[in-house]
Amino acid sequence: DPDAVARKVRLLKENGYNAIRSAHNPCSKALLTECDRQGMLVMDEYIDHWYIHKTEHDYVDYFNDWWRQDLTDMVEKDYNHPCVVLYSTGNEVSETAQKRGIALTKEMTDFLHGLDDSRPVTCGVNIFFNFLSSIGFGVYSDEKAKKEAERAEKAKQRGEKAAKKKAVGSQFFNNLAGLLGDEFMKRGATLHGCDVKTRDAFANMDIAGYNY
Repeated sequence: DPDAVARKVRLLKENGYNAIRSAHNPCSKALLTECDRQGMLVMDEYIDHWYIHKTEHDYVDYFNDWWRQDLTDMVEKDYNHPCVVLYSTGNEVSETAQKRGIALTKEMTDFLHGLDDSRPVTCGVNIFFNFLSSIGFGVYSDEKAKKEAERAEKAKQRGEKAAKKKAVGSQFFNNLAGLLGDEFMKRGATLHGCDVKTRDAFANMDIAGYNY
């Protein structure tokens, strides 16, 4: 509904916002058109995982074969919309702590530059996720996603409701930040280990995407 989209953007503008980020998937054409009209800047984001599962049946199984076409489609949709000022290749992708992920960061950034060299590229990196992943305590993993799906299926077969998902990921860190205060996150971001596990990926994008 174009009127509903227009209302959303108008309310944001009226409350002082001048930019939005699409979260984990690209913006719709209708939203971009309205952002052009009302003067709202946009960071258009592709996805929230690459080759490590966050859930058992997410897009990981298709990502490797389709990311180039997906990014091509996103740029073709965005190119003539002046509201789009920045592309994001992902959010909270702990793959950026790994050699394969660092190389993929560069490959995706270069691919976007080849499609559109007028807009910078970023990727949202959660420094704590990267650090935990590097020492074997990653918040997300293929094994965790598989086990979660198996538990849900067994509960379904028993006629039970699936157990409430544990507070991990963004919810966990939001709760942690609320308990410990923003100074904890600020100080944590300065840890040498966090820098080591993010700087190579940041070097392969135009703008470092700090998450938390």
